[in-house]
Amino acid sequence: MKENMKSRAVKLFGIFLGAMLIMTIVSRMIVTQKMPVVTTTGIKSESIAHRVEVGGTIEAEKQTPVFIAEGLRVSEVFVKQGSKIGKGAHLLRLDEDYLASVTADAEKELEEFMEKGDAYADGDRTPVFTESGLRVSQICVKKGDSVYAGQPLIRLDTDYLYRKISDMEGELDSQRLTRDGMYEAEDSRSADALSKQIDEKQRELDRYNSIWDNGGTVYSSCGGVVTDILIKAGDITMEQAVALVSSSPELSGEAERLRRRIDALKKAAEHMGYINSPAGGIITEAALRAGDLTADGAAFIISDESSGKVFTGIVPDEEVEYLKVGDKVSISAGGNARAKDQKISLMTRKGGDGCRIEVPVESDDIKLGDMAELVTTKLSDERYDCLPFETVTAEGDKGKVFYITESEGFLGKEYTVHSASCRIKEETGNMYALTDLGLTPETIIVRTSSKKLAEGMKVRPE
Repeated sequence: MKENMKSRAVKLFGIFLGAMLIMTIVSRMIVTQKMPVVTTTGIKSESIAHRVEVGGTIEAEKQTPVFIAEGLRVSEVFVKQGSKIGKGAHLLRLDEDYLASVTADAEKELEEFMEKGDAYADGDRTPVFTESGLRVSQICVKKGDSVYAGQPLIRLDTDYLYRKISDMEGELDSQRLTRDGMYEAEDSRSADALSKQIDEKQRELDRYNSIWDNGGTVYSSCGGVVTDILIKAGDITMEQAVALVSSSPELSGEAERLRRRIDALKKAAEHMGYINSPAGGIITEAALRAGDLTADGAAFIISDESSGKVFTGIVPDEEVEYLKVGDKVSISAGGNARAKDQKISLMTRKGGDGCRIEVPVESDDIKLGDMAELVTTKLSDERYDCLPFETVTAEGDKGKVFYITESEGFLGKEYTVHSASCRIKEETGNMYALTDLGLTPETIIVRTSSKKLAEGMKVRPE
């Protein structure tokens, strides 16, 4: 009887264990079916191909500036930036009446200057002077330089000059008040003496004002060779000469300047005020409009079509590292026009505004003035962890990647999800190139998932 009961108990216990095993398996199957189903991939270590694209324009290799005598009124302008013109074409027309008036004034000024008797300088060494007590800001020439009459030799500190003039004006006002008080006190002798001092200081002030009117520039009074510079930047001028110029007798600085200006004005008058293009090409800069007065700078810059074509553009700072002089690139413009294997000839830094790039272009299909694009692809020297787009949750240059680890469970292998952060270096094809991922090449990366994933979640690989 006892043996039967014992045998029965063993059977019941076995049935219980079997039932529990079946229930565990069923439960496991149910849980497994509810797990997110994932597809996976591996990490590839690759160099990345970086595509560089730079917009720009097609210009001529030679840029021809057009200068016009300053201070003349513009009547009409016939071109604008981007205009295509031929050699000899009209650029603008000057107001002829205004031109005639300016020419007459310049001729009168030269005539009066010549009458002073000091229009010519002679001697082997001509000293150049300026007023004393002024600070030098820049030396424009050096020993041995050839200079022309009227060429700037020295520039004075205009802020310092302005303070000097203001101080002198204040002193003169004070002295005049003192002198007036002396006259009121009937001290004529002292007042007369002070008047002489005032007159002398006024003449000195007039000389400083003349320097101010010249922009604080000391000009060479003759052409020749600079034999000595007797002062340096930062010095205070004294009574001695600031420079010596060896020359043969010729017009002094002011007279030479006037003569050159008159020649330019008469040349403009010969063409009825028309200023014509010295070269055919594209207007890349146009600085004047009708009614403007001409200035010192170039009125127009012309891309000379006879000199060859060049692509010019600005490379952003973040792209500069991928390009260098001598690299071959492609230039495309106007739809299907393309020039392959064109070499970069020049790269010039522009501070924080990128880098100016120039590429000579040999193509009959690409024309001056075309909007163009430089394109090239560079393979990186470094190798990066590369993953498909769908494996990375990207936010700007940051990303998050899910990966799984494998472990042995009660009823077999289990797969657990973990996450890793990274930085996105580049997009290449359909993949991200990543840095700071911190995973080994053998790591199993989650590519897709049937459900949203979280750290520590169990998953079922497909």
